Amino acid sequence: MSAPEGRELEAEDLASVRRIIRTAVVATLVFVAPASSLTIAAEAAHSASDALTTLLSELPDGRKTLPPRDGYAAAPAGAPSFALNVRTSGRPRTLAPGFSGEPRWLVAARTETVRGEPSDVPVLLIAADLASVRPGTALEIDATVRPTDPGTREIAWVSARSQRVLPEAGERTPLALLTDGLDGLRIGLVRAAAPLPGSSGTLLPGLAIGETSELPEDLDQAMRDTGLTHLVAVSGANCAVVIAGASWLAALLGAGRRLRIAIGLGALGGFVLLVGPDPSVLRAAVMATIVLIFLIGGRPGRGFPVLCTAATLLLLIDPGLARDFGFALSVAATAGILLLSAPLTALLSRWLPGWLSLALALPLAAQLACGPILILLRPEISLTAIPANFLAAPAAPIATVLGLLACLAQALWLPAGIAFAWVAWLPTAWIIAVARTLSALPGTQLPWLPGLVGALCLLLVTALLLGLLLHRARRLRWGVSLAMTLALVTAIAILPGHLARAGVPRSWTIAACDVGQGDAILVRSSGRTALIDAGPDPEVLAGCLSLLGVSRIDLFVLTHFDADHAGGISAIAGRVDTALIAAPRTPGNVETARSLGAGTTVAREGDSGTLGTLRWNVFWPPAPRAVPAKQNGAGHTSGDLPGLDMSPNDAGVVWGFRGEGMSAVFLADLGAGAQSMLLPVLTEWGLAPGTDIVKVAHHGSADQDPELYRAIRPRFALISVGARNGYGHPRREIIEVLARGNVRTGRTDIDGTVLILNTPDGPRLSYVGMERGK
Repeated sequence: MSAPEGRELEAEDLASVRRIIRTAVVATLVFVAPASSLTIAAEAAHSASDALTTLLSELPDGRKTLPPRDGYAAAPAGAPSFALNVRTSGRPRTLAPGFSGEPRWLVAARTETVRGEPSDVPVLLIAADLASVRPGTALEIDATVRPTDPGTREIAWVSARSQRVLPEAGERTPLALLTDGLDGLRIGLVRAAAPLPGSSGTLLPGLAIGETSELPEDLDQAMRDTGLTHLVAVSGANCAVVIAGASWLAALLGAGRRLRIAIGLGALGGFVLLVGPDPSVLRAAVMATIVLIFLIGGRPGRGFPVLCTAATLLLLIDPGLARDFGFALSVAATAGILLLSAPLTALLSRWLPGWLSLALALPLAAQLACGPILILLRPEISLTAIPANFLAAPAAPIATVLGLLACLAQALWLPAGIAFAWVAWLPTAWIIAVARTLSALPGTQLPWLPGLVGALCLLLVTALLLGLLLHRARRLRWGVSLAMTLALVTAIAILPGHLARAGVPRSWTIAACDVGQGDAILVRSSGRTALIDAGPDPEVLAGCLSLLGVSRIDLFVLTHFDADHAGGISAIAGRVDTALIAAPRTPGNVETARSLGAGTTVAREGDSGTLGTLRWNVFWPPAPRAVPAKQNGAGHTSGDLPGLDMSPNDAGVVWGFRGEGMSAVFLADLGAGAQSMLLPVLTEWGLAPGTDIVKVAHHGSADQDPELYRAIRPRFALISVGARNGYGHPRREIIEVLARGNVRTGRTDIDGTVLILNTPDGPRLSYVGMERGK
């Protein structure tokens, strides 16, 4: 056979392979769509008749409040619990601690029984001790249940009050043995990286395999602020490293092209099993699989069609991914890089060297594509995301490769794994330094319009700027005019808030908002925020939260239900994770508590928890006295809830904290009699003396116990009070008591919003607003 004839046959074979591949892809899309639709319909019909769905339908309407979109809220205190058996179907991940301060974990699971009846529906399980749980673990739990948002794949949130791991029946299955082996690799990498200095040992497993369970809160927040969280969300870069490494080893052993590709696919499958089926992993894995299949036929797949095919397949198989922000961000970032990196590189190369243009174009393209989606999660634009990604880019792949080598090597010989981890220390430490340094810069978070309107506005601005920069329109003057107009409108919308926020010191720990005659005080630590009371006006409270850059309330403390403390609650509805409230006295109080949209707990003396690195406690009201009392409008008596035998002011919740070199007590609106009874409690807790900051009770009214203030010896006092109020607050008597104790006082009627800064020299007063008299 002649050479030309051989080439013709080879071409015909190649064409046949390509036709087969195209036919397979089309057939998959054609058959997967109806099959997925039938599966969804079958699951919906099955769920409608399931025992858990029946249970949810029996719950009173008050139990059906949905958890907030950006976080989980437990079922209300007193909600009934039920016996369930569930089997986990994923790996647990951490949630923000509950009000008790205990860590909480979230894991996907399927029910097996509900109240003794057979059940088989997907749920989201939340419990305090799931760190050691692996996929396929059977649990017997006593839990509250709450329906998820309509359209969510999972039927309910299941919050375990107690749980017990059920023993496995019979011999272990091959799948269980495989899971044990993969868990051993993950745990081994964490152990191998543990000796690294600083936080490097906690970040390296995240860079390599997405294991972030040990990542400290402050580093996690710094990476969020600088747009670096994608480095610990395993995606295309990690998959590319795995495929390249496996193919290279196969080539060294003399494998042919198709065998190398097959080995790469096998390694990719093992990697997905190791890290778990997160949305970004699935997107990258399906894309890589499609590309490798095309390569078997001798034809590389083009990026954007491959991305569209991968996204379509995944959505057909699991439509619930359409609601997953991680999946949306992964697809958007990949699309941005595929479509925008080349033209942006060409544009930047007019002024910069080629290598620098490409290095800047990649994070810029991803950031432009993800920006509108990120606005839905956090109405801010990070000004450090692009420089942070530019600086971290050289170190990230090196740390990832070395981390993967450490993961594999430690399974063979632990010292070898530790050695690779130490080599990875330098690039990992560099990424940490970039994140923490840039996140500490002032004014790096540009406030933006929240919600869908803000996302659409940013999308419009992005599209217009790209059109003007990348295309030379004939009528450029019209484009420039439109761009200037849009820029002016945007500036009017965002610059006042940004300029105001730029004047706020970043080191504040306590902020007494200037809300007029009322209380609204923020406490912040390691990215976690508490709010004590909500002031009288929701618009004023919303303005203070925006000024201070607070979009989420991890803990809300409602000291009592008076309008000057609870009137602004609508400003934080749906933004609160956990709420501690005074005992409700009327049906109106109950409705106010329900409007929070969070799991609420009536505060009692002795309650405690953590907020970042702060340890907080409830000091008042005391436990209820066993005396008869008539039932109130909320259905409670003084024998079952604290404080109902006192006036609302005297039964207010007194909350305080210790940590970060300071201590504080917030006295609500307690009168002199209640303050005198509180003093022994504070003495027992070591806060009299020992309190650095006190929030003066009842806006500085005359109803004060001077002995309490003399005993706790505060260095700073906060008085939240309205200018020119009709009560004469703050009264001369309390001002003189504080002055005799040399207490530095911040007043919202004179100073505006009052801040307590955490400095190396200790707490310091600062202000945002008119500083008359200071």
